[in-house]
Amino acid sequence: PSNTLTDMYKVVFSEKAFLSLVVETKERIETETGGVFLGKQIGDVFYIVETLDPGPHSTFTLTYFEYDTPYVNHLANKVARLYNEKLDVVGLWHRHPGSLDVFSYTDDTTNLSFAKLGKSGAISALVNIDPDFRLTMYHVSNPLSYRKIKYEVSSDVSDMFRMKTYESVVKSINSHSKIDFKYCPV
Repeated sequence: PSNTLTDMYKVVFSEKAFLSLVVETKERIETETGGVFLGKQIGDVFYIVETLDPGPHSTFTLTYFEYDTPYVNHLANKVARLYNEKLDVVGLWHRHPGSLDVFSYTDDTTNLSFAKLGKSGAISALVNIDPDFRLTMYHVSNPLSYRKIKYEVSSDVSDMFRMKTYESVVKSINSHSKIDFKYCPV
């Protein structure tokens, strides 16, 4: 698959989402780890509102990582319901040891399955610590192709994607109206 830089897409992280990625990396500094990006694609921009951890029953080794899929599905649905706007799983990230900044065959399979879910593909990221923290973002398309894309961290994301207020949820409970909680498949 190709691996070129493109200006076609861009990623904008909320400060919380980026911090979650960095903290997860630090907590698993000796092994591979990863997470799930929850957000929304608007035009050419993937907004990442939340980065979800991989779960307590994930597999973490020096050369392999596997998500706790039931946990991630559960958490994605729970967290997505906290926001006024519907959030989607827009991609994944994981850490490779050393300076390995290409996807493995297993990564290709996983990334392609996510790219097939979105109209314009998905995003996937690799984290390296060699010796400094480095994040490389990719747009993944179907058929499988990788294009490096730029990213930034912005406090504006939290303003764009507001959490529901407890008052509005309590009011909907008290009025016996149906609470609009959407399923967010991982």
